[in-house]
Amino acid sequence: MKHILTTLLCLSIGLMAQAQTESIIQVTGQSEVATNPQIAVFTYRISANEKNYDTAVETMNTRVNSLIGQLKKSGFKEEEIKTSQFNIRESKIYNQGKVSGEEYIASQTLVVKFAYDVKKLLNVLNTTTAKASAPNLSISFELSEAQKELTRTVLLKAAMKDALEQAEILSLQAGYEIKGVKEISHYANNAQPMAKTMEFDMVRSMADSNTSSYQPSDMVVTDQVSVTYIIVKKS
Repeated sequence: MKHILTTLLCLSIGLMAQAQTESIIQVTGQSEVATNPQIAVFTYRISANEKNYDTAVETMNTRVNSLIGQLKKSGFKEEEIKTSQFNIRESKIYNQGKVSGEEYIASQTLVVKFAYDVKKLLNVLNTTTAKASAPNLSISFELSEAQKELTRTVLLKAAMKDALEQAEILSLQAGYEIKGVKEISHYANNAQPMAKTMEFDMVRSMADSNTSSYQPSDMVVTDQVSVTYIIVKKS
């Protein structure tokens, strides 16, 4: 965890008589955590352009199978390689602004995830950039399950602390004090993975140089709770 920030945004206060001796105050507590993601996600897009429908599918399948073989050489098990988004469409071929023919474009996506480290990333790049598959690659990072659970706990504690601090300050200013909690509502916000898409030539260049300038930066995760406190007049 790099830091935890709590804010006083979305403040909602209401003093309402519930009975002759009970009033409530409602506040929204917020929290924010910045943490370095531990999971690298490689999303490969393989495509093939051919004049014939069947040939386009066959060429794409050959490239997909080649990439799967390369991923297995990198240490991935077959069940760890996820395929999705098969698509084939007809497209016009243009020459100097005029239609000169038609072709079929077939494509499919493969996704693998692994615990991030530079050596592993370079190894995967080096073994999955053959011209036989010629994939375009999108690299993103996400939190591990352990990180998600830890940040969830930290965020909830910080958000509840923020809510209580707000309620205490506002109640005191109005001449009240907190008696207890009446209701809690939770609004979870999920962190979105960061992605960088690279064309085949860029991926090949990175692999050939045996260096990676793409490092995961902190991922910001936020959370908030709405808490209704029972308050009473200070004696």
